[in-house]
Amino acid sequence: MATAEELATPARLAAFFAPRSLAVVGASDTSGWARFLLASAGAAGYEGPLIPVHPVHETVFGRPAVPSLRELPEPVDLAFIMAPLDAVEDVLDDAGARAAVQAAVAREPGGPFLTQEHPELSSQAFDRFVRLLEVGEIDAARHEASSAGLTAEGVDPEVLWTVAWLYDRAGAPDLGHSFARSRLVDYRSHWPAGRWRLPWQVAFPRPWDDVVGAESSSAGIPPALTWAIMREESAFNPDAHSAANAFGLMQLLLGTARLVARGTLIQAIDEPSLRRPEVSIALGTRLLASLRSSFPANPSLAIAAYNGGSGAVRRWLGERGGDDYDLFVERIPYDETRNYLKRVLSSEAAYAYLYAPQALDELLALPQRAAGPDPSPGAP
Repeated sequence: MATAEELATPARLAAFFAPRSLAVVGASDTSGWARFLLASAGAAGYEGPLIPVHPVHETVFGRPAVPSLRELPEPVDLAFIMAPLDAVEDVLDDAGARAAVQAAVAREPGGPFLTQEHPELSSQAFDRFVRLLEVGEIDAARHEASSAGLTAEGVDPEVLWTVAWLYDRAGAPDLGHSFARSRLVDYRSHWPAGRWRLPWQVAFPRPWDDVVGAESSSAGIPPALTWAIMREESAFNPDAHSAANAFGLMQLLLGTARLVARGTLIQAIDEPSLRRPEVSIALGTRLLASLRSSFPANPSLAIAAYNGGSGAVRRWLGERGGDDYDLFVERIPYDETRNYLKRVLSSEAAYAYLYAPQALDELLALPQRAAGPDPSPGAP
């Protein structure tokens, strides 16, 4: 049995709690806090499958890995979907999970993020970089940072985080958070607390805060969801244009955008208008609200519908809506939609944890079964 000291990082916590938190065969409930740990694990570097496990199966303890569903024969035998734990039957409750989280968070070091002086940050080149950002010359600042070696391979991560943070502050979150998607991964082994809260905020920025807040409130959806969709759809690039001809921050097709715009004051929906953040956010949140209303028993399915279409999601529900939700997600036949749903849920959990803890309630209340509602106590 792992000790509290051994559960020191989000990834390890998520990996530890995953087999205790998912929809358990024969159980009537799951741990909300453990579900959150799993939902946010993607952002923390955990890449395990979102599938249910059997809590007690004495003949399969110690399997070396959780197999991919693609590797399993049909029908799937849930008894073989196990994590290699010594005491799987010791299921932790919400209180245990919450206490472990709080203990891990408390161990994060406090104080300023920079732990030492860096010559790069006192150089004339860095001063020019900052001044260019101050006047909105993003491209020139980017060139200066590159020429001065501020973003060179091998530069100290603290320097790179500082550059990323300044990009975000200057209104270029697409540049700032991109470092956390590739080169800067150290934050994933820390909770967003103390000195490590700043890197998490850079990785999950809140651009167009006023617009997102107003439009999300008007549409009746969590702002954390809007930012999560924006992050995964366009990486905060207003000029994003996909191969499928989707445009803007929220990646809307022209036909879809025109349908969503009906009954609003937004006129002349075309490619240039969808590149305007206020238009894209207004229409994207309105579309999300409509999709969520189509799946009231499980609003998170709106995320899958945003990517794969509501018709496809309804078809999958008709085929296996009684599956445990985690298994349902793993069996989504569209690779892009399956991975998209996981990424958006991970980002939404991170945004909620960082900026709006009350928004975690919805994530913690994900139904046990895909179509909802959860089965009654004692039900299989």
